[in-house]
Amino acid sequence: MRLLAALLALCLVVPSTRAQPADWGDVPEAHAELSVYASDSAAAAVVLFDVGTMTLGRGVRFERHRRVKLFSEAGYEHATVSFFLYTRNRMQLTERIEAHTLVPDGEGGYARVKMTENAVFHEPVGDTYERITFTLPALQPGAIIEYRYATDSQAINLLPTWYFQDDIPTLHSEIEVRSMTRRTYGAQSQGAAPYSVEESGTRTTFEGDQGYNRWVRVDVPAFRKAPFLTTPEDYLYKLEFMLGDGSPQRWHGRSRYLDEHARFGGVLRSTRRLRRLAEELVADHAEPRARAQAIYDYVRTTYEHNGWRGIWTSDRPHDLLDTHTGSIAEINLLLTQLLREADLDAQPALVSTRGHGRLRPYTADLGQFNYVLTRLALPDTTVWLDATDALLAFGMVRPEARREQAWVPDPDDPAWVPLTAPRHGEQSLSANVYLAPEGDLTVRLRLQAEGYDALRMRQAIRDDGLDAFVATLVQDLPEARADSARATHLDQPEQPLEVYATVHAEGYAQRAGDLLLFRPTLLQRQMPGAFRSPERAYPVDFGETAEARMTVQVLLPDGFVVDDTPEPTAFRTPGGALHYACRLTVGEGQLLVRRKVTREVTRFDVEAYPDLRAFFERVAAADEAVVVLKRDAAEQTSVELSSEGDE
Repeated sequence: MRLLAALLALCLVVPSTRAQPADWGDVPEAHAELSVYASDSAAAAVVLFDVGTMTLGRGVRFERHRRVKLFSEAGYEHATVSFFLYTRNRMQLTERIEAHTLVPDGEGGYARVKMTENAVFHEPVGDTYERITFTLPALQPGAIIEYRYATDSQAINLLPTWYFQDDIPTLHSEIEVRSMTRRTYGAQSQGAAPYSVEESGTRTTFEGDQGYNRWVRVDVPAFRKAPFLTTPEDYLYKLEFMLGDGSPQRWHGRSRYLDEHARFGGVLRSTRRLRRLAEELVADHAEPRARAQAIYDYVRTTYEHNGWRGIWTSDRPHDLLDTHTGSIAEINLLLTQLLREADLDAQPALVSTRGHGRLRPYTADLGQFNYVLTRLALPDTTVWLDATDALLAFGMVRPEARREQAWVPDPDDPAWVPLTAPRHGEQSLSANVYLAPEGDLTVRLRLQAEGYDALRMRQAIRDDGLDAFVATLVQDLPEARADSARATHLDQPEQPLEVYATVHAEGYAQRAGDLLLFRPTLLQRQMPGAFRSPERAYPVDFGETAEARMTVQVLLPDGFVVDDTPEPTAFRTPGGALHYACRLTVGEGQLLVRRKVTREVTRFDVEAYPDLRAFFERVAAADEAVVVLKRDAAEQTSVELSSEGDE
């Protein structure tokens, strides 16, 4: 990635050698004959071309022309198009939307089926944005869908991001920026492959000389989603445009703008009602941490998140005090101000969630942020707070908001700071197992969880109920049913979560004559194929470190003894970031299994992927190991003698 500091430099970088995409409605022979994309024969559709033009003047005009060919019904999803407009104060408007489907007519040509005007839907999104959606008609394999639209924006900082890549292959994608303004714009490129065309220059128009920049990529592969990926936004081939730079002066300007804005800094003002509320909450607490905990507990249990993110509050943010329902910004800004009313050093902090994309300190662009946290400075430490979920413990933030850094918009001293909230999950499972001679199990289990493991479990129990949670926990046991289940500390996130259950499973162990075979890793098994692909183009990001322990005590059925057990197993990845250990101990009439898996880092780069994949494959294989029980010879002789005596 590199920063093109002078977007309008008057120099020719690479001459354009690619043919221009087809005119509106014109189907060249190459498009008509294409029935499969040779480099990706499984692709359900292909982007024939996607062309954008952005003109910078007093405002921003953006035009787009896109054409997609459908190979199969699976590609029909690309016939539904959606984009957003910033419609607050009519800052951004759409001028026209045109779309049609070009359907093979059976004679080597194409019939045009035009999209009707009533196929375009306008949906308000909060009080700031509008989502525009339309679906093209007459879909069938072999058809070509084509659409174009234009938007006009009065705000020169509303610059669209151009995506060269999609989840289907792209033959040709280009964006051109034209400008007659003296303002300096920057462009941040993401994607390792070089551009097919990258050029800059000037053109003479009737309005005068016009500077331009043009970027083209051809034969762009489809983006394939992979597990444990932060967001495609961090890896898609794209070009982000920005106004200005990330100089301290510009960040100071942004922080002052936030402080003066009614929908951000206007909420961070002392009022009589807030002072009285804070005084009541901390009346019985003298120590700073205890005062902060009291305020935090009040906010997280009193106010409910309404589903809205972003850094701006609504037009009436103080309604939160009466409705007890508000956005991320409203709840955490209220928390910040209440802490301040209690004479605590609290500041708002802005981040970009994992699904929103990377933070960009190199440009003073507020659009990169979509989440507000509270940063609290205590006498001995700094604590990050997020009161938008009643199940978040003091010092925890939602998993999607855990980033490496945050921006603190202090109007006097704005700064990028490390986000040091904890990132660990831990669970311990213990089970007493009674194994019947016919192979059935009765399991009395106790699950204890802390950190982010406990948060996820509490959320699952809150959303689906305890019975459903236990059913998911024991889903690897055949015909499992829970007779009883209970949980402790469900509403006390500072305490470890504990779940108790008694479960019966039929036919878990398999009979083979006098032998009884079963897997001692009853629960928490690693399933084969967690990382199926032998290669990976993106880092693996788990988001947190973790430790999972399991202790299983198996009471053997009468008349059976242990005949064979897996050898003790322990292995780790190079450097020890991942570690697995499992040991079985045979006792008098019982078997003890101890298993532990640890992950000491949150992120694995592409170079480490082969080792990570091999590790989990070994874990899956180890978890499939089998214990063999056999009928005790003395017991068998006793049974035979008893039978002879009966005769």
